[in-house]
Amino acid sequence: YKIEQSFSLINVKGFSMGKLKAKSREFIKIAIKIGQDYYPEIMGKMFIINTPFVFKAAWAMFSPFIDAKTKKKITMMGSSYKKELFKHVDPENVPAEIGGECEC
Repeated sequence: YKIEQSFSLINVKGFSMGKLKAKSREFIKIAIKIGQDYYPEIMGKMFIINTPFVFKAAWAMFSPFIDAKTKKKITMMGSSYKKELFKHVDPENVPAEIGGECEC
């Protein structure tokens, strides 16, 4: 099978600005640029779950580097994410530790 688009699920529970060092910020900027410049259509959907308030500050820092088309593919949600998430992916493919059925 040919993979045409990705589905990413990122759990940022416990995120803090203190954990985001300068080198990490630079790496994230580079990774975003590579993804947008060389693989723009690979990203299908990205869910960022358990987003604490401080994550919004980090998002404000990085979102200017993300083009509008890519931003539309990103959904950020707090702890009430399961209903929306399971519209896009079967619970059997989501780790049990974040509310799915997969013991992976």
